[in-house]
Amino acid sequence: MNPPNPDTYESLNSRGEAKRLKGDLDGALADFNQAIQLKPDLATLFNNRAMVKQAKGNLAHALADFDHAIHLKPDAAQFYCNRGGLKRVKGDFSGALIDYDKGIGLKPDLVVAYNNRALVKQSLRDFDGALADFSRAIELKPDYASAYVNRAELHRTNGNPQGALADYNKAIELKPNDIAHNNRGLVKQSLSDLDGALADFNRSLELNPNSASTYLNRGIVKKAQADLAGALADYTKAIELKPDLVIALNNRGLVKQSLRDLPGALADFDHAIKLKPDLAVGWNNRGLVKRSLKDLDGAIADFTKAIALKPDSGSYYNNRGGAKKAKDDLAGALADFDHAIKLKPDHAEAWYNRSMTKSDAGDASGAAADLTQAIKLKPALAETAAKPRKAKTDKPLSANATASQMNCDQKMVPLTENPLLLRADFSSEAAWKSLCTALQNPDDEFNIPLSYIDDPVYTGITAAQLPALLGKDSPHTFAIIVDHVALTHEDKPVMVVDLQENPGSNFRVIPSALGLVASNLSTANMGFEEFANAVDSQGIFRGLE
Repeated sequence: MNPPNPDTYESLNSRGEAKRLKGDLDGALADFNQAIQLKPDLATLFNNRAMVKQAKGNLAHALADFDHAIHLKPDAAQFYCNRGGLKRVKGDFSGALIDYDKGIGLKPDLVVAYNNRALVKQSLRDFDGALADFSRAIELKPDYASAYVNRAELHRTNGNPQGALADYNKAIELKPNDIAHNNRGLVKQSLSDLDGALADFNRSLELNPNSASTYLNRGIVKKAQADLAGALADYTKAIELKPDLVIALNNRGLVKQSLRDLPGALADFDHAIKLKPDLAVGWNNRGLVKRSLKDLDGAIADFTKAIALKPDSGSYYNNRGGAKKAKDDLAGALADFDHAIKLKPDHAEAWYNRSMTKSDAGDASGAAADLTQAIKLKPALAETAAKPRKAKTDKPLSANATASQMNCDQKMVPLTENPLLLRADFSSEAAWKSLCTALQNPDDEFNIPLSYIDDPVYTGITAAQLPALLGKDSPHTFAIIVDHVALTHEDKPVMVVDLQENPGSNFRVIPSALGLVASNLSTANMGFEEFANAVDSQGIFRGLE
């Protein structure tokens, strides 16, 4: 005879639960199977076996056991909630919601059910309903840290960072863990509290030093703080922990690009694209590196791929236009800049690049109009426009290159009978007319005639460039430039440029004092330095005391 089995269904159930909690799923399953043979009408045994099957990934069989448990005991609120959890895992959110509703109806104080139903409502984009359920869970159990974390995430993803921060603070107070610190770091980052974000990411990594995503997040903050070496180290660690973390590869490539490690950047973008061939930003970034490496054909090919993947990106068209312009394909470049502006009318760089391309194509008026719009959108581009552009030549300029070779539009400033006033900024026609009115003051006893040159071809001319563009035959000792500062500063200070003693040196003067300066410089009654030494703290001459 076989010896009697001392196990009862009660002891088998208890032992199975203990094994499940310890992670011995196979042992737990064996115990629950045996217990069910002994007591096939006990709903709890089917519920518990279902939880083991779910943990083992056998979702279909787990669902069958939950169904049978509920069939045996249809008033067990927890069984409905457990089955709802399985349906949520399977993506059956509507079915899960029905089960949670039933469970809460049977037991209105079932805290976990409110939390989990909120997660389902969040997936169904019922954010108000989710918020209400998380709040109810917290009301029932004020020390429920997980509900605070979940509600914080709901706040964070729905544009309420302050609410998210408050909930994460409470969750961390109740139960500090790496995920809460990591997520609070993300909230602080969104609030531009980079030091606070860094502290949270540091603490998260102390609690869990193997979190690739936290290293990635900390790397992003370090890059934002211009700690490129630190960002590089964190991205590298993230990749070491998770070699297929595409965003870390892409971001590391960007850091290497900033550090001028172009081959390293190229390798990272190559790897990112290999792992995720539909990564549009990866193709775009690799194109930028190839352009820096003078591989213009390769850059254009990569930008084209990026555009195919994301045809609504104005930036990708702008980048391809830049590569085409570098290849002297001005028509192709203009078409791309046109498309970039159509997609993103506030893309200042696209307006600027189209301006430069039109200038190269001989469309001076079109170039001026585009430059005006670019500066309107991004005033800092006025400084970029003022910088001398490289001459378009296959050979380097010699030390004695002519002024026309150095000037972007290769046009000398014409000789004039009267002292020259040259317009160098075309960002506002109204501002230009207002300044001209202020300069032409018939009541000024020192007022002398000036020769105005209003030609967009001289957009961006600087004091340093002007002497060479006038040539050695100029009869004048000074000239006046109306630049972006003159048109935008409240006092309209024009720039007076020395053409004789120290060519290119300059100071600014308000319109009401320009006649005094011009008449005295023209007659050599006073020298350039006398006026330059009489400027105020802003470098502006406002008159003699």
